[in-house]
Amino acid sequence: MRVLLGPLNRRGHRAVVDDLTGLDVTTFDRADADVRFDPAREPLETLWARLPAGWTPDLLLWWSPEYSLLPEGIERCPVPSVAALGDWNLGLWATAPLLEAFDWVVTDRLGVRVLAPQLGVPVDHWPMFSFDRALHRRDPGRPRDIDVLFVGNLNPEVQDERMPWLARLAGLADRRRVVIAAGVYGEGYADLLRRARIVWNRAIRGELNMRAYEAPASGALLMMEAENLEVRDVFADGVSCALYDATTLERVIDDYLDAPERLAGVAEAGWRRVQSETYRDHVERLLAPAAGLRVGRRPFAELPPWRRDVWLALHAVSAADPARVEAALGHLARALTRTPDRGALAAAVGAVAAIAGAAGLGDAEQSLDQAAELLGAAVRFDPADVVSHINLAWVHAARGRREAAGAEWRAARALLQRGVPFPLDRVPVPFGFDRFRTEWERAAVHPDLEGRAAAFRPLLEARAAAGLARLEADPDTALDWWVRSVEAWPAVDDNVRQLARALESAGQPEAAAEGYARLLDLNPFDWDARAAAARLAVQLGDAGRLERLLGETRRITAAVPAMAGAAAGVEELARPALTAP
Repeated sequence: MRVLLGPLNRRGHRAVVDDLTGLDVTTFDRADADVRFDPAREPLETLWARLPAGWTPDLLLWWSPEYSLLPEGIERCPVPSVAALGDWNLGLWATAPLLEAFDWVVTDRLGVRVLAPQLGVPVDHWPMFSFDRALHRRDPGRPRDIDVLFVGNLNPEVQDERMPWLARLAGLADRRRVVIAAGVYGEGYADLLRRARIVWNRAIRGELNMRAYEAPASGALLMMEAENLEVRDVFADGVSCALYDATTLERVIDDYLDAPERLAGVAEAGWRRVQSETYRDHVERLLAPAAGLRVGRRPFAELPPWRRDVWLALHAVSAADPARVEAALGHLARALTRTPDRGALAAAVGAVAAIAGAAGLGDAEQSLDQAAELLGAAVRFDPADVVSHINLAWVHAARGRREAAGAEWRAARALLQRGVPFPLDRVPVPFGFDRFRTEWERAAVHPDLEGRAAAFRPLLEARAAAGLARLEADPDTALDWWVRSVEAWPAVDDNVRQLARALESAGQPEAAAEGYARLLDLNPFDWDARAAAARLAVQLGDAGRLERLLGETRRITAAVPAMAGAAAGVEELARPALTAP
């Protein structure tokens, strides 16, 4: 079976591309692939025109559409097409409509549950991830001097559920060699895995993520959450992996570390089991059922052309691709020539201009001026467009137009509180990978549009109240707006932190201390919050709280040496109180 696969290249995706040697696969990407193709600038037909002479694919397999730009005409693919969807939790809102341009969507098990009710194309489970066979391997000569290792994303905006678990791991650092690391890649990452006895893992969607394959391939014992939806497809608890839950985490770690022969046996079985879970194995499993796939109904193709252009633009601007603004503007330029909905186009182009201005792309001031003009037109076309009101407020604030910003924040809040229906295809600005984005994407899983709107409302209320709080010169009024923002939806737009600071400034140290404690519950590695909590504990004479903070700080520092500098500030704050007679 001939497969056209991408966007994948030999440099950035070597682990996948190199593992497919021997299969009739042709890769495409902007560079370092068999076929050069840029979806930001070129329609799908250009990709087809550049295929090797005499080679026609039987299948198009599009890798990670949630991250990669999609070209104009993707719905016109002349052969059966498959979207292999990975981190849908970070890109569902703008990606879901485009998935209906394909004939088949494959993703993790939770993704099947979420997407199957929403999409008009088949959605099935497929294990997308694996390990790099050239990199993730055992090294018998390398001593395993780390008892428990976690290497991964420590961004609390995205990995909010994982953070308290990592604090529990750090809590073991006074009796076990625990290492928690982030920002380590390539050979350095692989070397850490080869040094570990246990690699602790927790997936964000209940999937078998890359670490679930990389750890056993490196000879470590994989430790995975018991509620994971896919781990039992490959591994068995106590045989080839170790599973834990909220009540057993520390006990499972201790039981294995205290029985090194048992640990080594389970790690060995995990290593053997993962050898048949390579990228090649997974792709071959996908191609067997794909052989019977036919070009079918693609609901995305049935949308009006201008609507397809708008969704391509919204998807582009929501991605992390460096060409996202250029791609979005290209799609919107086509839409402008054929749309009956001027409000939707003004809202979309205005949001893209705001994102370009915020990112400093080109003339930032000019971009923000254009954004203000276009978003102003959007709310004139549709006064109920609450997202464009909020975006316009943000742009006014960025331009120093405080009074105009306040008016738009208030207009948005009034619409939200009255429950006025609003368009759900507007991109909020800013729309980076922060807590607001994470929660917005979670809200987007609602297949029912009314349910989705109801889930969006409190997020938008929290953003509007936070915007008003930042504009307010009167501290008491600002405090009130921060309270309202946190009540609407905590932990977005930094509202919990700002509320704690406002309470401290208002002379309410006990309430402020509770706010900082809440921040530390959300992210135990928040050093600003930890220092503030220590400062308030000293001020309140709360020696017990101060001792707990310091104990946690020292255990975290032992597990994460890179944080020692930040921890020193907490120690410095606490020292006078602890040494006082």
